[in-house]
Amino acid sequence: MQTFIYIATTQGPVRVQAITEEDPDIKSVVCLDGLAEPLAISDRYHDFVKKGTGLIHREFGHGSYRVDVGKPIDRGDSWQLGLYCAHVLHKNNLLCNELPKRGDRVVIVTGRVKSNGEITAVDKIPEKSESAAKQVTQWRNLGCDVVGFFPEKQLIEPHCLIEDDQYYSGIHYLNNIDEIPRLLMIDKKESAQSQVKKIGFVMGIVCLSLIISYFSVNQGYEGVYRLDVRKGTGTKERVVKRVVQGEGSDNALTLIVHIADEGAGCGQGAQKITPVVSDYWFETVSFDRLCRVEYRANSTEFLFAFSLDRLGMIALERNHNVWSVPLPLDQRSDRSYVLITLLGEGRADFEVILQKQLLRWGLLGKGIRLSDVSTWIKKQSIKADVYGHVLSKGK
Repeated sequence: MQTFIYIATTQGPVRVQAITEEDPDIKSVVCLDGLAEPLAISDRYHDFVKKGTGLIHREFGHGSYRVDVGKPIDRGDSWQLGLYCAHVLHKNNLLCNELPKRGDRVVIVTGRVKSNGEITAVDKIPEKSESAAKQVTQWRNLGCDVVGFFPEKQLIEPHCLIEDDQYYSGIHYLNNIDEIPRLLMIDKKESAQSQVKKIGFVMGIVCLSLIISYFSVNQGYEGVYRLDVRKGTGTKERVVKRVVQGEGSDNALTLIVHIADEGAGCGQGAQKITPVVSDYWFETVSFDRLCRVEYRANSTEFLFAFSLDRLGMIALERNHNVWSVPLPLDQRSDRSYVLITLLGEGRADFEVILQKQLLRWGLLGKGIRLSDVSTWIKKQSIKADVYGHVLSKGK
């Protein structure tokens, strides 16, 4: 299965055909279908790329590109999110210059992107959706999976939302570009050698998790286990507080944070189980030397997360019963978020209901507390628990 990026425009969706790295000393350009003449947005794309002001250079480490697209794009900045998605595919050798076929995935994208990775709202969403409707129908009839990536901030402008979305397999309203890699790379193919290495690594982590679980559950203590990847050895460093989160609940979550050693990278550090300190709030964790945030749940079928301050869904990456929370690019302020565990069927229905409720809370224009979320959950016909956590800006 291939993934294709189409930029939503009022003239119809535009396919990103290819991205080519150029000499860093020349300007980045956007061209039409392999032709030599740059399109009108080339100067703005150059600013989007170049070192200093450009997001692309900072994210992907190169300062000049040529992009080829299937149709002209003449104005505006709503192409930025689509081209960022295309760069993610290009970086992983997944951007192909052909047309979608049965079993492929088509991603229709529109949105502006700030230098800190925040995705902002754009104009004329209904017009862009209408102009894409015929093509979307053809893709679905062909057997393609068609999804939409749109700015989360469109949710506070109901008149800008897509009114008729039954032809889309799913629509994702995104707040930050750190949500994109998981959504695009979920079907990434790996070589057999890479898969063997990955399986070995995962089995090692599973074994380590079982050791930690033994001390956490059977002994009733939280253990910090230090792992030196280069030496392949580990030592028990200390025993601290009793783990109390969610005792007696089938949905109980365990929060595991991975923290690098002082002056070291993420390959060498500590794996720590973080307790619930009060009222289903996990202990606050600082961004300082934080490498990864994971949640483990033995019985939970699904886990949902959203930011409490921005009321935006957070895309989690799942590996069996472990969910990883993407770290935000902007770590200059505290980030509070909510986690909802869900048992049983109805994930898709609940996700839609939750997104609509986030929109309602946003329209109220007042701060939402964890207790508000818990009260709302109790009114739903589901078996779920609600947790809160804060990632602090640290020093």
